[in-house]
Amino acid sequence: KYSRTLHYYTYISKMSKFWSTGSSSSSSSSSLYFSSDDEDDDDNSSTNSTKSLISTAVDDPDLAWEQLGEQQSFLPPPTIISTSNEIKRECKPKAHTRIACISDTHGAHRSFFVPPCDILIHGGDFTNTGEPCVVEDLSDYFGDLLSHNNHVSQQQQQQPPRVKHGIVCIAGNHELTFQPDHYEKAHDKFHPPKRGGRLDDQKARGALTNCTYLQDSSCQIEDTNIYGSPWTPEYHCWAFNLPRTDLGRVWDNIPDDTDVLITHGPPLGRGDPHSRGIKSSARLGCVDLLQQVQQRIQPRLHVFGHVHSGYGVTFDGTTLFVNASAVSNDFAPRNPCIVVDLPKDGISPAVVVYPVCDLNEEEILDWFRRNEYHQVLFYLKDTLPRLRGDDVVKTKDVPFMDLVDRLRMHRDRDGREELCRALLHLRADSYG
Repeated sequence: KYSRTLHYYTYISKMSKFWSTGSSSSSSSSSLYFSSDDEDDDDNSSTNSTKSLISTAVDDPDLAWEQLGEQQSFLPPPTIISTSNEIKRECKPKAHTRIACISDTHGAHRSFFVPPCDILIHGGDFTNTGEPCVVEDLSDYFGDLLSHNNHVSQQQQQQPPRVKHGIVCIAGNHELTFQPDHYEKAHDKFHPPKRGGRLDDQKARGALTNCTYLQDSSCQIEDTNIYGSPWTPEYHCWAFNLPRTDLGRVWDNIPDDTDVLITHGPPLGRGDPHSRGIKSSARLGCVDLLQQVQQRIQPRLHVFGHVHSGYGVTFDGTTLFVNASAVSNDFAPRNPCIVVDLPKDGISPAVVVYPVCDLNEEEILDWFRRNEYHQVLFYLKDTLPRLRGDDVVKTKDVPFMDLVDRLRMHRDRDGREELCRALLHLRADSYG
């Protein structure tokens, strides 16, 4: 699979030399070391020294990143600009599957708007602690997306569904009821009698419908091989947690022919910054996961969440890494879906799709009026100069605070919440 991205031979060659295993990835004592070009097999004292320095790297992401970070390649991801009217590409468009990525909605899924897509991927943490009622509503939400009944008017319901071919979902560490053996031991810590008692975990699992649920398993949609796994490094008493030294055995099961990999947690160094770390370089990602993704699996798209502060996209030349966490560190719904085009040729890299809104001043006012954002509309009417589409929808971010300042909404908490919701809505509507 090294040949899939022909323009990045140099990087792949470097990384294939870089990643070496001192023992099997499934071993609890796995270690990573760099094999230099001029390493002498008969004189491996320097290699042994390096190996001893990072023999515990799998269990220490900060130490691992000190050793691996400078060798990682962070390239500008391939991008296209999509509008409601057309798609502007630098080259002739190829057949592709459009994938919308979201994760970590934590029960606030109805605060988010999904752009038109072929496949929607949810990277886990769709509840707070596995509540059956939240799972039921999420399933209804998925059903709405598949039938285009979500967040739309009667006139818009005549349009095709928001999600054309299917929704793929995995669990995260917050889905306690989706790991029954663990919940049996941990339910008193999360749902003690004084807070209502134990939840019906069987009901919660049975309530997830209108999607393909993956738990260390795979599916195929539109000739795209998708694999999903919920496991993350051990943290307190949450679900689907394993010691870092045991995670390699989980990743060993991921098929080599995976096109799209979904894990709840990030690999080391890719969308995994510790927002409360003592130093800015603090990392939370999985060392073994990064190794297997780059050395063996090499999916074109890797979607995850878990670390809310890591929202965004990175690219190493072969794999597009997408941290699709929808909520911020304070669990506020702030981040829009990340949209990706995956070419169907099985070779070309995944492409990030950004929206552009070309509505004029009057059309912007009409859009807010039609979608009943009346509090924001009150401010828009009195703002001069009037806002246009490119003021409200920025290519790579949501200009929430800029518009709060411009509209002078600092003292209107309800108005700010409506503004955030409207910005996510208009952004989703601005995709072609």
